[in-house]
Amino acid sequence: MNYDYDLVIIGQRPAAIAAAELAATWGARVALVMSPDRSPDTVATAHLAIAGIDLIRGVYQFVPRFRRRRRSVIIGMGLRNSVDQMDLQIHEPERNHRSRILRSRRYVLAPDARATVPQCSGLDRTPHVLIGNRTDIRRWLAQLDDQAIDEQPRRAIVYGGRSLVSLELAMMLLDSGLETRLITADSALLASEGDTETDAASLIRIWQLQAIANGLNCELNQAIVNVQPLGRELVVQTKTEKFTTDVLLIADRLMPDLDRRNLQTCGLTFSGEHLWVDRGLRTSHPQIYACAAALRGHDAESIATHEALIATRNTLTPWIAQAPNYRAISWGIVARFGLARVGLNLEQAKGLHSDAIAIDLSVQAPTGHDQLPRRDHNSPIAAQVVLSAAGTILGATIIGDRAADLIVPFSWMIGQSASIDDWQTGSGLDSIAGVLSDQLYQTWRDRWWQSHPGWRDRVRSWFDDQRG
Repeated sequence: MNYDYDLVIIGQRPAAIAAAELAATWGARVALVMSPDRSPDTVATAHLAIAGIDLIRGVYQFVPRFRRRRRSVIIGMGLRNSVDQMDLQIHEPERNHRSRILRSRRYVLAPDARATVPQCSGLDRTPHVLIGNRTDIRRWLAQLDDQAIDEQPRRAIVYGGRSLVSLELAMMLLDSGLETRLITADSALLASEGDTETDAASLIRIWQLQAIANGLNCELNQAIVNVQPLGRELVVQTKTEKFTTDVLLIADRLMPDLDRRNLQTCGLTFSGEHLWVDRGLRTSHPQIYACAAALRGHDAESIATHEALIATRNTLTPWIAQAPNYRAISWGIVARFGLARVGLNLEQAKGLHSDAIAIDLSVQAPTGHDQLPRRDHNSPIAAQVVLSAAGTILGATIIGDRAADLIVPFSWMIGQSASIDDWQTGSGLDSIAGVLSDQLYQTWRDRWWQSHPGWRDRVRSWFDDQRG
């Protein structure tokens, strides 16, 4: 059977681009199908065309290609009848709305996420903005810059809290000088059923520390029940309070931007709102793999890219099915509002060191001269540092605009199996690492003395003896 491509990747985010690059490096014939609704980023995709990857902008739809014979294939531990081969029908608006069929050996779905419209009275008659990903953020901010100064909003409400997108959007608006309020129906920021309890709880704590340090107004357990226009303003009513704003942005309950009806018709199975995949990220159709927002409502680029690379490897070498190793994701920077993870989180550390502990910190570190101006002269940083009982640094999760600045010092300390004393006595740390190390050392010392009363009493007795 003749194929046009070895692999067709559907998506336009960094995860899809990384997958296309990997497949091209392996010598595969690759096509990257992007949405025509997204403005093309020539800087991000120019090198793909140079590498021989076909860039296609259009609306896609899977079309079964019927075969005369049906045979059984092994999926998981059981036998299922194989479904028909899948082709991809592409409708290209930029090319006189032509429609064509692409035949590929395998497909990888790496779609964008989209926000879900909440069920509340008056929203269908009230202007609002849906934000499902960072492309939507950039597009809306560009529209905001084009408005006259007297027409630009002064107050904004972001309804979300479950995703990094909503929190990043709120912080960007706050940094732009808007009076910003983040409203969520959940009891905590970034609440997600998909995360492990320990890791989710620790991540939520440091997100909240950083948001509070930046002065963001967070309204928890406040579902919006009614929205009404009042002149040029909007009145947003929650269960217990009423807020007035100039603009309402909804970035809540992110779902994959997929044609669910078409995928179900083609035999793909859904688990809730997301695609079902096996441990190798293969869907219920053996030709189609999925990653990123297709699997869950997360929007962390580091996780999405890791999944996309694993899915690509599995499509090219299906006889060696690899599973994603999320512990191998050392860190990821999320746009301007930074999230960095280095080494182990608390749950992973406890698997190796049962007595591992975590210290939560929130510091104000002075910015360098090369930093963008902010409302004040400080750059808030929130961090959770994981240590062994002996004080060896095992990992850290850092949140803040300058989170990337801490990746190198933490990585070096973890690689050297250094202790907190080594960091404190080290030299050459920049201002942000120095401030964090001082507070970490002091907090660690206080906790150590409190947990070792016998040593504390012996040292105190020694000083008493020296004084006579």
